[in-house]
Amino acid sequence: MTAILSMSTSSCQAAEKGEEVVAVDVLNVSFDHISNSPVVILQDKDKTRGIPIWVGPFEAQAIAMEMQGVPSPRPLTHDLLKTILQDVGVQFEKAVVSELKESTFYSRIYLTSAGKHIEVDSRPSDAIALALRFHKPIFVVKSLLEGETGFDLQQARGKAIAEKVRGITVQDL
Repeated sequence: MTAILSMSTSSCQAAEKGEEVVAVDVLNVSFDHISNSPVVILQDKDKTRGIPIWVGPFEAQAIAMEMQGVPSPRPLTHDLLKTILQDVGVQFEKAVVSELKESTFYSRIYLTSAGKHIEVDSRPSDAIALALRFHKPIFVVKSLLEGETGFDLQQARGKAIAEKVRGITVQDL
């Protein structure tokens, strides 16, 4: 369990399957004109590999607002959950995009409460939105980032992905 909570390196082991994970940042929230839906692009710390995570419009808005520092006049669901966790003394440790099953990504969030480590199933969009709000790391299982679901950011720059997926602002949502 120590390895799963270690956040000092760019990779660690996913405890449930022993899979290596890679630290990522949110590159942007974009709009995929082919699927007609928002997509969050995650990139590794070296900025060489990326992975698209398709999300719903409300989740895309929540992620984009946090990234752009746009305050909400009333708390969004992720803001509410952050406040609840903080008020009851639960620490948000990290988010991990853990697997892909039947074209759906799965994530886990890792929490600590009273010295107890808690692992919770989560949609990637919620895990990302919470990690951003808590300023905690996001990880992706290495096989997802390096496999068919990931892409080479260097090749993508100036090619098809730049044409079909563009960064959007909160106002675009």
